[in-house]
Amino acid sequence: MKTRQLTRWGQTLFLMVGLILGVTTSPLAQSTNKHMGIPEDVDPIHQTYIPVVTEGFETIMKKDVAEKPDFMKRQIALLKRRYDLQDAPSEVKMSGGTKPVQKGVRVRLPEGMTWDKLSGMSAHEIKEKDVFPEGFLPLPHAKHETGGQVIPENHIEEIMKL
Repeated sequence: MKTRQLTRWGQTLFLMVGLILGVTTSPLAQSTNKHMGIPEDVDPIHQTYIPVVTEGFETIMKKDVAEKPDFMKRQIALLKRRYDLQDAPSEVKMSGGTKPVQKGVRVRLPEGMTWDKLSGMSAHEIKEKDVFPEGFLPLPHAKHETGGQVIPENHIEEIMKL
């Protein structure tokens, strides 16, 4: 059994190395690197990465702490626009038995829309009229500007050609 596991680990490792080398030495990666001004003699594994953080940790932390009140105002405004945040406890308690479950639907509907109107519409109509309740959409990260995946514009353009 151990031999089989090692063989699978070996196969996985071989596949990963092959993928990395294939991606970094592919014509797309090479043209991207040339476009980005990356010399050809740079290690192929490092050719596909863009530096995300250019400042030191302390500098970024001070900036983030200073900006936090503004970002929190933005997030609270977003939450209030999407959800009914008033305290309306029911008689039912959560599993711990200490906190009451809130009553009613908490997602806000677009101006002039009701649940009855929404239930009578087809998915196409909802999309066409842009009345899908925002509260069912994913929330953006409060401070997405600090991190996240960076995909070069020319990669996106190449992918869109496929």
